[in-house]
This record gives sequence, structure tokens and C-alpha cells, in this order.
Amino acid sequence: MNREQIASFCERYFSAAGCTIIEKTPVWLHVKLSPEADRELTGRDYYWNFVERTGAEPETMSFKFILDPEAYEREKAKAAHGPGGPSAGGPGAGATGAVPSVLAGLPPVAPRPGRTLEEPLVFGSRRLDQLFASACRRGACLQLFEEPSAGPSPFSRRYATWLGVNYKISFVCDRKREELMSLGIHLSTGEIADDFFARLERRRLVPLMPAGTMLGETISLERAARQLEQHVLGRLAGQNHDWAGEARRRLAEEEERVIAYFEDRLADAALSPEEREAVIAKRGQRLEEIRWQHEPRIEVQPVNYGLFHLWTDTFRPRSR
Repeated sequence: MNREQIASFCERYFSAAGCTIIEKTPVWLHVKLSPEADRELTGRDYYWNFVERTGAEPETMSFKFILDPEAYEREKAKAAHGPGGPSAGGPGAGATGAVPSVLAGLPPVAPRPGRTLEEPLVFGSRRLDQLFASACRRGACLQLFEEPSAGPSPFSRRYATWLGVNYKISFVCDRKREELMSLGIHLSTGEIADDFFARLERRRLVPLMPAGTMLGETISLERAARQLEQHVLGRLAGQNHDWAGEARRRLAEEEERVIAYFEDRLADAALSPEEREAVIAKRGQRLEEIRWQHEPRIEVQPVNYGLFHLWTDTFRPRSR
């Protein structure tokens, strides 16, 4: 990810988490966290327990996330050596540096008002990895409604509800290949659509149900999930699995090499009974390891899912 992509992701994340973006530049992003984001990102469990016990007004933390550390240091140096020294509004104003690790063990104390912490937010940084993980957790399940077309409608419109699921399919042996399968199922008719999330890209979806709309009757989510699972299994059963046969051939060759190696070890007449038992145990352990590594298998994992309320007269799925 480049700097612009990181900045775009962070802005969207903080907005969705209810945080306040105080200031943004190409170099840094000044953010005041919402209570929910503060709980998730700062690790201040003691402090939030303190707030819950006492009923005190919470004071969330503010961060100045540095998107371009080199440019930020140049700006700080320029402000420090400019006329009159550092200005109150310079890049370093109000910043106190990264959070010292010793703070994690201190008693719960509300942070000082106006305190702003500085942290680099570049690809590979701990904080950005934390934001990615949080976005995955928050985005694991969602519910969206398609916006009605422009113009008043004399009657209430009824939504058609779809359950959409992205599955990660992993073909695993001593090599690994992954692919994404995106499916949607109509919760009234049971119809299944492939490439479901690609079909939603041009639709205007909102998190709140628009006025003058209704939800249609749906089958249970459990039944829909079972139907999608059966569909996934059917798709996988119809694929070419020559890769599995090749993996088993490589497994057999590796087992032969391991067995031959340990047979030579066991042929040593100088081995004591204890040493022979140790060699046999080591052989079994090694065979178990290579079988786990080479044995072909398919792993199916739902990555994220959501309920999407769409208009039946504008959605024409292609089912197989």
C-alpha cells in the first residue's frame, strides 16, 4: 500500500468508528478517538474499568498519526529553526511522543485533557496492523439497504433480502493455493447467485432502512447457510483435483525416503535398546510431520457476510 491508500483507508476507518478527524494533511492525520475506538485500540482496560466503576466522564485519547515520517521530521526541523523557534501551531505542538510501555502497568488515570500522542502510520507498522485487524472484525458482518430510486412512490416498496457470504477456499498440501468464492442466496426463494459481491458494486447501499420501505418474508439464516454450504461443496466436487493426486505421489516419495533413512539407522547393530526405541519414535514423528505437510485437503472458511436488502425488479442473478 502506498501513502495515499493508507490515508484513504484510515479516514474511512475512523469515520466509520465514529472518531473525529480534527486535522488532515498529506503528512499527518490528527484524530480524536470515539469511546468505542478508544476501548479497542488503546488497550486501556484499567482506565475503562475505572470509568465504568465510578461513572466518570470518559476522556478519549487523541493521536497524530504520521503518514510521512521523513516529511514530518523536516517540518518539525523547519519550525524549530524558524523565526521565534517552534510555533504553537507547528507539527510538534501538543505532542508528547509515543506511549511509553510502562504506562500499561499504572493505575487507571484519566489522560490529561488536550494530550496528543504521535505514532507513525506506515505499511508494516504495529498500529496500522491493528487497524487492519479491527476493520476485519468490524466488517465481518453487516446489513445494508439499497436506496430507492429518485422520486416519491405512492406505495411502500418491499425489499428482497439476500444473504451474501465470501468464502476463502484453500487447496492445501506441500503447496498452497487460495481463491475467493462470493455467493448470495435470496432469503425468500432460495435462489443462489455467483459473484454476488461484484454485483453490488454499482448499487447505492446505505446502513439505515429508508422510509416507505418494507422487508419481505425470509427463510431462516441457518437454512440459508446450509444451502450455501451445499452449493460450495457441489462446486468443489465438480472441479479438477489432479493436484491432489500429484500431492499424494510426492507424499509417497517422501515417505519412502524417510523410511529408508531410518531403516539404515536401525540396521546399526551397535544401537542399545533405548537408542533403538528413540530412533523408532523419531521415525514415527517424522512420518506424521510429512503426512500433515503433504496430505491434500481443502479448507473452506467464511471470511465475511452480510444481509443485503435489494429491489427484486432491479436484480437479476445468474445462478448455476
